Amino acid sequence: LRDTLGQYGQVVDCSVILDRVTQQSRGFGFAQMATLDQAHAAIKGLNRMRIDNRQIEVRFKNAPRDSSSRDSGAGMSGRPAGP
Repeated sequence: LRDTLGQYGQVVDCSVILDRVTQQSRGFGFAQMATLDQAHAAIKGLNRMRIDNRQIEVRFKNAPRDSSSRDSGAGMSGRPAGP
């Protein structure tokens, strides 16, 4: 996650959410970019791309799936992108 987002700027923090029992990825994670411009660039560059044979969704945390926020925190999900 850090390497993928790092192509668009400085990743301040990131984490992949793991299943408590299996310790395998639950298919989503969170990241914070250093600036709002970098967060926008990561969303524009990565949203709906295919990584490891999964279409990912990259958006601002807590933002509706079809709009963005003014926060520099972005989430990244390997789950199928919603409507």
